[in-house]
Amino acid sequence: MKQIIKPKLESFNYNIQVNFPSSKKTNWHKLNKLDKSFIGTSEYMGFAWFWDHEIKHYMRDSSTKQKKYIHDSFVLNKIPFIKYKNGGYFKTNEIAEKIVEDYFKN
Repeated sequence: MKQIIKPKLESFNYNIQVNFPSSKKTNWHKLNKLDKSFIGTSEYMGFAWFWDHEIKHYMRDSSTKQKKYIHDSFVLNKIPFIKYKNGGYFKTNEIAEKIVEDYFKN
């Protein structure tokens, strides 16, 4: 198996506070919608879901920092990306599973 490329930690230095969605006018809802368009790019912020069924149990309770790190790892390691009109997701494969398992073991 090839070596997994890890993202630089300096991309995780930002803290923002958002209000959890109670309507479509909240800042969280607007950020999540914007972030969906960033899935698969280096601009992803850690709000939107980008995974499929196989790793959902790992990702369900993850923080934005954890999502950003794993997302960036997927991009760097060229995990297959399925794009659709309002976003997309990464198709889990052996490398994606290893990235997620290694991250959450530590």
